[in-house]
Amino acid sequence: MVADPSIRKLVTFRDETYEEMGKKFKKPIVRYTVAAVLKNPYAGKYVEDLSALLPFARKLGSKLGKMVVDGMGGEKSVESFGKAGVVGEDGELEHIEFILHGGLAGGYREHVGDLKYAKEYLQSVEVQGSMGTTLCIPMRCKWEYRVNYVDTVRVSIPDAPRRDEMVIAIAGGNGPRPNGRAPPGY
Repeated sequence: MVADPSIRKLVTFRDETYEEMGKKFKKPIVRYTVAAVLKNPYAGKYVEDLSALLPFARKLGSKLGKMVVDGMGGEKSVESFGKAGVVGEDGELEHIEFILHGGLAGGYREHVGDLKYAKEYLQSVEVQGSMGTTLCIPMRCKWEYRVNYVDTVRVSIPDAPRRDEMVIAIAGGNGPRPNGRAPPGY
């Protein structure tokens, strides 16, 4: 069993769009992302049983989820969400898979409102990369599939992940993508 991965740093990104293609919005479209840069306890070695990451994943999801909700101004402001991770060169995709799919989403959902409504599948992307790798975080509406909520938030941290690190990021949004107008069922 391995201790929880240590957090080297937390990075936040806030993107506010007021106008797109000449169209001004009544309220800004906000995307808020929190990324944790973590020491990978399994870097450089194969370990069969990664289940020790599961309790950490839930705690991390709760911590980052609270930060996103607070950064967005409360749970009612979060209408869309997503998650992504990048593992450094000495790690395996499976290391971030265990975190992203092993409890992180459940920890995040604790903060985005009534879980019977925040039931939509929490999309994710997992990649292996080096420092500065751009993460493309897929966003979806938290209640149900709505085509105009399908969006992507991009973030990059210039000094992460190092070879023996992971970056885990979650994002929240306050509505559909800018100028989304695809018809339902499209």
